[in-house]
Amino acid sequence: MRKYINRKSLVVLFFATIVFIYMSNNYDSLFMRSIDNNILMWLHEYTQFFMVYFFEFVTLMGGWQMVILISIILLIIERDKIQVLLIPSITVMSVIINETIKNVIMRPRPNVMALSHASGYSMPSGHSLTAVVFYGLIIIFLVAKIKDKKYRKLINVLLTVLITLIGFSRVYLRVHYFSDVVAGLALGLMIVTVVYNIKVGVFDNITTYLEEENE
Repeated sequence: MRKYINRKSLVVLFFATIVFIYMSNNYDSLFMRSIDNNILMWLHEYTQFFMVYFFEFVTLMGGWQMVILISIILLIIERDKIQVLLIPSITVMSVIINETIKNVIMRPRPNVMALSHASGYSMPSGHSLTAVVFYGLIIIFLVAKIKDKKYRKLINVLLTVLITLIGFSRVYLRVHYFSDVVAGLALGLMIVTVVYNIKVGVFDNITTYLEEENE
C-alpha cells in the first residue's frame, strides 16, 4: 500500500512551526529575556572547565567540517550515492535559509564572555539547525533502511541525543541564547519534516512502482 503523507509528521510540523514563529517574534519579550538570561547566569555559576572541552568537541559535530567529513565517509560506504548526496545538499540549502533569516532578525549574540568563537547574528542557531537537518536526514534516508529494528532504534536514539547535545553546547559555550537554539531546532525540524513527506509521498512511491513493474 502506497503512502502519500505521514499524518504524525504533520503534527510535528505544525508544532515546530508554532515554536519557530513564537521564538522569532517574541525573543525580546520580558518572558523570553528572563529565561535566556537566567539560563546563562545558571550556566556561568556551574561551568566546569572539563565540560567546556567536552562541549567544544560536541559543537564541532554540528559544524561544516564534520558535515563534509561524514558525507565523504557515507559516499564511500553507502551504495545509494544519490540519497547520500541529497543529505549535504539539503543541509547546505537549509543553512542558506537560516542565514537569510538571521540577517532579517539581526539579533546580537549574548553580551557575555563567549567560551568559543562565533560570528554573525544569533537567531536562529546555525549549529542547531545543521544538527537537526544533517543527522535527521541520515535517519530518514539511511538509518531507516537498516533491517534490524533494535539496531535501528539504537542509532536513532544516539543521533537524537547528539542533536540535543549540539544545541545545548551552543548555550553552554555562551555563543547563543536558549531561544536561539530552540528556534534553530524548530526550523530544522520543519525542513526535515517537509523532506520526509516528499520522500514518503514521491520517491518511495516511485521506487515501489518500479519494483512492481519489474516483477
